[in-house]
Amino acid sequence: MGVDHPTRATATTAVDDPIQHVTVREAAGERDAFYLAHLWSRWFSTEYEHGHRYSSGRLPLPLCPVAGWEVEDADDLDVYPVVAEHDPPDRNGRVHIGGGFVTIKSREQTIDDLPDGRFDAAALAGDRNAWLWFGVIDEAWRGLELGRRLFEARLRWARDQGAEMAFAYG
Repeated sequence: MGVDHPTRATATTAVDDPIQHVTVREAAGERDAFYLAHLWSRWFSTEYEHGHRYSSGRLPLPLCPVAGWEVEDADDLDVYPVVAEHDPPDRNGRVHIGGGFVTIKSREQTIDDLPDGRFDAAALAGDRNAWLWFGVIDEAWRGLELGRRLFEARLRWARDQGAEMAFAYG
C-alpha cells in the first residue's frame, strides 16, 4: 500500500570559504593609493588640502609615497598602508575590500596634532608615535575578522618602527 522510495543521499557541494581568497598586504602604487584616498573620503568626508596634483586626481599627502610620487613635503614621511583584497578563483583579478594606513610622527608633531581635550598631550606622546588613521572593511565583508587583520598589520609595523604610543582614528 505504500510506495517504496529509494533513499538517496543528496549531493551537496560545500560553498568555497571566501576568506581563503582574501589577502592583507602592504599597499603600493597608484591604484592602491587612490583606493585608500577613496575610503578616507567616503567614510570620513575628508577634504584634502595637501597633496600632489595628478591628471587622475589629487592625493592627500600621506598617500603620495604609496603612489610612488616624490613630493617635497613627504620626504621624511614614514607611512605604512595596507589593503585587503579578494581574489576569487572564478574571476580574473583582485578586488579591493578594505584598507587603512599608519604614519609615524615625532613627539613634537604629535603634541601639535593631538586634538584639544581633557588630557596632557605632552604626557601622552612618546618620542615616536603611531597614528592609525583608519581601517575600513567593505560592509559585505564585515564579521570575518578582516578589520582585526588590518589593525594588527599596521600595529606590528608601528612597533617595528619603534613607536612608543599609538593613536587610532576611524
